[in-house]
Amino acid sequence: MKIIKYIFSISILLSCPSIYTFENLTEIKNYANTRPEFPKADNKDWNNPDYTTFYESIRPSFWNKLLISLKLGQFYVSKEKFFKKLQELSNKRKSELKYEDYVISLNLKEDSKLVIWGEINAAFHSLVRDLLDLQSQGIIDENLKIIKPDYYFVFIGNLVNGNPYNLLTLELATSLMEKNPNKVFYLKGNQEYKKNWENFCMSSEIQIFYESIEKRNSLINLINSFFDTLPLGLFLSVSNNTKDSILISYFGRDTKKFDVNNLNESYVPENNKDIKFYNIAQNNQISNPANILGMIRGQKRTPLLDTPRTLNLLEPEFGSTAWVLLSSPTTIYKDIFKFFKDAYAILTIKNPIEKSVITLRTQDLKNHSGFIWQESYNVATGELLDSTDRQESADAPAVAQGYGGHSKAMADRKERIVIGSSLALTGGLADSALKIQQGIFLATKKVNMEGGIKGRNIKLVILDDKYNPKFARNNIEKMMQMGIDTFICNTGTSTLKPNLDLIKDGKILVLFPPTGSQILREPDLKGIVNFRASYKDEVNVVVNYVLKILSPQSWGAFYTYSTAGNEELEQAQKILSKYNIELSKFPYELNRTDFKKILNTFKDSLIDALGLFADSLPTEELIRQIGVEKFFGMKLFALSPLGSNSFKRFMKQRGISTIFCQVTPNPMTSKLEIIKEYYKESTEVGLNPDPYALEGYIGMSILIDTIRQIDGKVTKEKILEKITSFKDYDFKGLKLTFDKKRRDLGQNSVWLDIGQSEWLEMKPQAEA
Repeated sequence: MKIIKYIFSISILLSCPSIYTFENLTEIKNYANTRPEFPKADNKDWNNPDYTTFYESIRPSFWNKLLISLKLGQFYVSKEKFFKKLQELSNKRKSELKYEDYVISLNLKEDSKLVIWGEINAAFHSLVRDLLDLQSQGIIDENLKIIKPDYYFVFIGNLVNGNPYNLLTLELATSLMEKNPNKVFYLKGNQEYKKNWENFCMSSEIQIFYESIEKRNSLINLINSFFDTLPLGLFLSVSNNTKDSILISYFGRDTKKFDVNNLNESYVPENNKDIKFYNIAQNNQISNPANILGMIRGQKRTPLLDTPRTLNLLEPEFGSTAWVLLSSPTTIYKDIFKFFKDAYAILTIKNPIEKSVITLRTQDLKNHSGFIWQESYNVATGELLDSTDRQESADAPAVAQGYGGHSKAMADRKERIVIGSSLALTGGLADSALKIQQGIFLATKKVNMEGGIKGRNIKLVILDDKYNPKFARNNIEKMMQMGIDTFICNTGTSTLKPNLDLIKDGKILVLFPPTGSQILREPDLKGIVNFRASYKDEVNVVVNYVLKILSPQSWGAFYTYSTAGNEELEQAQKILSKYNIELSKFPYELNRTDFKKILNTFKDSLIDALGLFADSLPTEELIRQIGVEKFFGMKLFALSPLGSNSFKRFMKQRGISTIFCQVTPNPMTSKLEIIKEYYKESTEVGLNPDPYALEGYIGMSILIDTIRQIDGKVTKEKILEKITSFKDYDFKGLKLTFDKKRRDLGQNSVWLDIGQSEWLEMKPQAEA
């Protein structure tokens, strides 16, 4: 009878992959040491590697299960304990929440510290090494308990999928949550959002290790239920000021996922008054939204990041300084980017919160030299800090790593120089505006990393006007209330028009807007300086070139009913009238893609040359609605608003040959000093050089150079006085001379991209 009972007990034990789960760091470390960190995948799909063969190889055999049951063999994750843990965590959160999507607001004491991980992507071994390092610092104990006061852990999302150890990584993270209530925050990423994870390798891992369909489906449902309870973001504030905040969210300020202005307080736990849960109501906007000074977000898939630097400063998002953290040597980063680092960051909260500091800690796996402290930055401004600030921020050693010669500049640091911009980051000009922002940011990042300007860093505040004149005016007024009166590269003629009174009266200074409209070049506009050639110059150059080289007989123009569109049309008509050539007109309304009025006329036309005096979105839509066949053999020429790399690619993919006007030389081939500098800065961080990004970079670089020449306090009046004094001023290969009649710096050259590596530099012909 005893033998029968023993056999029955063993059979029950053998029905599970293991009999217990991880209890302490020693067990976790020992298990990690028994498994290969980077097993070979069955495919070469870096975004979704298939580890079926590996999973089959480590699935417990009969005898291995017997050893496991006796605690003598390698174990996996206990189904019962893992299921129970997920269920309890989900139920606890569901008892607090009555809605699907939410964010958490956390009010912290000064000097509280948050240990933050970027995407882990099932890099179990890397996470284990991080936890062992935190144990060596006395932050957690052997049993995964956070023991240092006022420390918090944050997983930014995408904890699973990418590497093979999905369930183990999830089990480890949930153990930390279980053992540290309200101290460990796991945020939703793309993988955790709306069951996306089921399309990747964790799904196959479950299929292999859980043979029972009932158990398999039960686990899938539990994981989905758990993921559904995760917050989309974490707002951090300090002391009594709960409005100024730092946001941690995989999605950043992505309004498709949640609008930071649509947060409604719903629940305050009885046992913790410093935590608030906010429901996300799509159409219930609050009147006093959070002021997000800095944010830490998940990966942006494009542009590619500077992977050797694990902490990356991104372009500002709607006025917020933005960071992204690379935490683990996943397969894709290891194989494609040669990234071999464990990394996490420590965010130290200061009062006021805008003084909070983010410090990087890394380990290079190529030499296994151990974890070291890296650079520290002000999280709200991007300023590189000196070793004193760094030590205070994260209990790091006093010796700074990799600061070069910046210490004196940091010690002498004064107030920041704040520059604003209103850009069409969404809407009809988003393609070009995002590139302009990229160029502005690269130039700003460069000068700040070099120690700033006479000890002062530049802070950018960039707001989205959605290419809407009303929003553009509101943005300017909002930034003026913040004390900002100098603006760089504001996009769009129609979005600058509402601010002409402020420009004319000198209440604001707008520098180098990427538009060639004549209304922004009137001599009485004392508060504007242009850099680029005008649209009239562009039309003059390209129409005369097409006339001379291609000699078409029948001409047409696709243009907007707008100030700039009418200027371009009139200039083309003026030139063609000299040759008795009539111009067929195909107008459309701004921000509209309904071409019913012109479709039939256009299809029936016999034009053999077409001027594209429009933005990219309506032009692409016109081509789709007309059909590409209509454009084969037609001589197309486009002004600079269509000169972005993405629109050129759109035309090339459809076999439509086009001549493009540009207001700078080719960023890929030019030997001008400023352009070589831009090329270096952009390619070093994995960006493809782009004409609009180059224009933003040049504009911001000229402003930086101008500020360097100013003594004392920097004001818009001093900036304007210095720029308007330029006469044959050599700025990194550019000759700058201010023309008060045109309100520009004399850069009226136009470059024609005719499909060759070297663009043709041309000057507009003098008008009779």
